[in-house]
Amino acid sequence: LEGDEAAQQGSLVAGERFTVKAQLRDQYNNATDAPSGSLIATLECPDFEGSEDVMRREHIELPLKQKGGMGEYEAVYDPHIRGLHVVRVKLNGVEIGGSPVQVTCTPGPPVASKSRLLHPAVPPVTHTPCTMRIELHDRFGNPVGKGGAKVDGRAMGAAAGQCTVEDHQDGNYSLSFTANAI
Repeated sequence: LEGDEAAQQGSLVAGERFTVKAQLRDQYNNATDAPSGSLIATLECPDFEGSEDVMRREHIELPLKQKGGMGEYEAVYDPHIRGLHVVRVKLNGVEIGGSPVQVTCTPGPPVASKSRLLHPAVPPVTHTPCTMRIELHDRFGNPVGKGGAKVDGRAMGAAAGQCTVEDHQDGNYSLSFTANAI
């Protein structure tokens, strides 16, 4: 059993596909096909802490497709959730050599439509700095978890002061401004 380059490196970015390939051989090292239904690939996401029922630490079956040569199979997976992804390939209920393949999925680049602007708990007061928090998320809703993104802010209105943005280096940013009138 082997993974593609992303699987061999042990990490990939959310939305990148990776392929796990299996070559079955008999006791004499000859390529051989598996009887129908006897070769199964499953996915586990042990780090997942969301509310999606389908991803809760369960074993999700991945489709295995037979490829060109005898005994060649592959499963393709496109992870969207950050964290550890474990693919197991079993023949007649027993893991084959090289199984499991583990890959850590990291968040992709931030996307404005998935990111959040959190309003302050206390309403703004004139001539006092107002700070809001920005949480960056990738296109699948994963928190980005690191800084360095270009984040700009602008307060609108004739009495609005200049905005400053502070990068907390963890995917969170502070947006501060002073309102001279409300």
